[in-house]
Amino acid sequence: MHSATSIMTQLCGAPLKKNYTQDGESQISVDIIEENEESYEMPWFYISMGLGFIVRFWGVCAALIFKKKWRYAYFQFVYDMRDWVYAVVAIRLNWFQQLFTEAVGK
Repeated sequence: MHSATSIMTQLCGAPLKKNYTQDGESQISVDIIEENEESYEMPWFYISMGLGFIVRFWGVCAALIFKKKWRYAYFQFVYDMRDWVYAVVAIRLNWFQQLFTEAVGK
């Protein structure tokens, strides 16, 4: 929504002598009404997002609780990823340390 001053700067020509709005209401109020209608729909959007997150979260947790094979596979994957991240970070830190030592040593 634009403010009245920004709309006025875009107009060209002399201002009109007669007010053509109905009952002294401006056209900007229509934008406010449309914005209020949209804000009514927004709580439902957030409520459905929250419910969707809760249902999916507990669905995954329930699957891990009741399926022993899935639980073992999931945590094995997590441990493998932890080891992989640790190895990559250690290699990169060693590489940066060597790079820094060579740059300072020269």
